[in-house]
Amino acid sequence: MRKIFPVLFTIAFLLSLCPCMGAGSPSGDPVTLAFHEKQGHFDITGHFSVDANLETAWKALTDFEHYPQFSHELKKVSLNNPSLNHLVAEEMAESGILFFTQKVYFTLDIHLKPEKYILSEDIGHKSFVSYKSEWNLEPGDDGKNVELTYHLLAEGHFGGPAFMANDTFKGGIKNFLESMRKEILRRQENKSSK
Repeated sequence: MRKIFPVLFTIAFLLSLCPCMGAGSPSGDPVTLAFHEKQGHFDITGHFSVDANLETAWKALTDFEHYPQFSHELKKVSLNNPSLNHLVAEEMAESGILFFTQKVYFTLDIHLKPEKYILSEDIGHKSFVSYKSEWNLEPGDDGKNVELTYHLLAEGHFGGPAFMANDTFKGGIKNFLESMRKEILRRQENKSSK
């Protein structure tokens, strides 16, 4: 049983980062998810709409150094040579249950098109065989909301029972997307109250 815990934690970190499923989310859930897994390869798409302007959503998504403040598994982020359209982020996540913890490391090569999309690829390969993610932003018709879509393709250095990995993956990604949505809303509310 002890050997299974590190596997599950590794998968949970994947999802909590990044920066996450079945046929969809329960009715009324603001985050919808589509999840596909085949022989350890994960193809995951998440979507949500948020009552905020495009500028606020973009600033929250690209405030990488502050991700640990609202995505609690992410412990450390450092940026190398950031520019308007490109940066490299070193990230470390840690999670666990009781005495069992696991660390996951990323070296993300990140390309940005302001207020349009964010493309990330893990070039360090410490915790993943491959890891590519993409955020896309679209303004709503009335300009008062933003549609966000997150897509992740990943293959990790882990094994274990597929059903446990899948359930952990779903929960981790869903938590990350919900945390991001709440952070965007919080920033929009703070902006509106000034």
